[in-house]
Amino acid sequence: RVLLVQDAPHIGPLQRVVLAHELTHALQDQHFDLTAIERRVAANADAALAITALAEGDATLTATLFAQAHLPERERAALVGRPSPALDASPPILRRQALFPYREGANFVVELYRRGGFALVNAAYRNPPLATAQVLHPERYLAGHWPERLRLSDVATTLGPSWRSLREDTLGELSLQVLLGQFLGPAIGEDAAAGWSGDRYQLLEDDRGRLALVLNTAWDTESDAGDFFNAYARVVRHRFGEAATLVVEAPSLLWWSTPSGVVQMRASGRNVVVAITPDLAAARAVAEE
Repeated sequence: RVLLVQDAPHIGPLQRVVLAHELTHALQDQHFDLTAIERRVAANADAALAITALAEGDATLTATLFAQAHLPERERAALVGRPSPALDASPPILRRQALFPYREGANFVVELYRRGGFALVNAAYRNPPLATAQVLHPERYLAGHWPERLRLSDVATTLGPSWRSLREDTLGELSLQVLLGQFLGPAIGEDAAAGWSGDRYQLLEDDRGRLALVLNTAWDTESDAGDFFNAYARVVRHRFGEAATLVVEAPSLLWWSTPSGVVQMRASGRNVVVAITPDLAAARAVAEE
């Protein structure tokens, strides 16, 4: 992977590093068929991001090793910390998803490389990470801790004939980190999402253009589920303030009336369900399923 583009005096140091990175992608595709791997997780955005992190992390590590071996220190120093005003100005979720494959992906691959060299990195393409949680916590991947596969019932049928499903997918630990962190701070978001074990959501729309969201989450332990439950309750209060009226409060069950509709949360063991519906009638229908 590292013996690349040495006898090309017209190519500058940045171009050499970029070329090392991109040639690594060509080798990945040649030996492991990245398109086929990505096709396997087309219905799971979180898994797709994890696989992208493997590929980009591998290419980033290879380019770094190339630079260390073939570029003088002053040229390597000039490559570090290039600002990106457009990225800095983008919404938090887009910024995190854009940087994740290169930052956390590189950390993930470095851990594989540290433990087993490129042989272990190569093996990861045959058994790739299927959740951003595994990339964020390489020890989970190495221990064989795989995400739980959750299912949702036909929520559109539950809500009535005027409703249709727009999308069903998985958020994953990274997206939940960002969701919580926007309102509670990044450190709290990371802590509250760290016990993620799986999730599945449906986004729905009725014939009046109103939206509803149902999210089913699973956590490693009941304590982790409680951490998420409490953190999301704080998000509702931070987001809406006095405009959020608590209409149902019971152990492991909260409902609010907000300007965006009814937000309900219910916890049961290691699972927490969050539903956002336009009115109480829809909220009751979801609660009874």
